[in-house]
Amino acid sequence: MYTGIKPIIPTYLVQITNDCVYCVEASRCTVDTEHGVILFYKNDSVQAMFQLENIDSFWRVI
Repeated sequence: MYTGIKPIIPTYLVQITNDCVYCVEASRCTVDTEHGVILFYKNDSVQAMFQLENIDSFWRVI
């Protein structure tokens, strides 16, 4: 059995309204509409947080 296989951690690209693009390594993201934020998690730890009003778009890249 080959044991050198490592899981791929997805990367999210987040484009902010002022034309900046951030790369966030995260296993999942959640959108909290009540507080107006999007949270990116890796191993149940928050890696990044953005306000929804400042995000133009975001993509998940595998």
